[in-house]
Amino acid sequence: MRATLTVGVLVGLLLATAGVAFYAWQELGEVPISRHGLIALGLGAGATLALGVGLMLLLFRSHHRGHDDAVHEFARRQAERRRRADRDPD
Repeated sequence: MRATLTVGVLVGLLLATAGVAFYAWQELGEVPISRHGLIALGLGAGATLALGVGLMLLLFRSHHRGHDDAVHEFARRQAERRRRADRDPD
């Protein structure tokens, strides 16, 4: 149920964003974009995509090589200590 709600909210946000973008695009009308503007737009979109792909690649590599295991183990131990301290307030 919670996953369905999350997906529904995300799809709604995506549709709202697409609607606002479409409205803004229609309101601009026939705004001329020079060759240099198109090049800048393409380079900006490409760089943004490359940055996103690169960061996700680093995230997956870090996870698969086990770099996150020490942090997860530390957090698990800290949570266990807090639970014990809450149960035994001596």
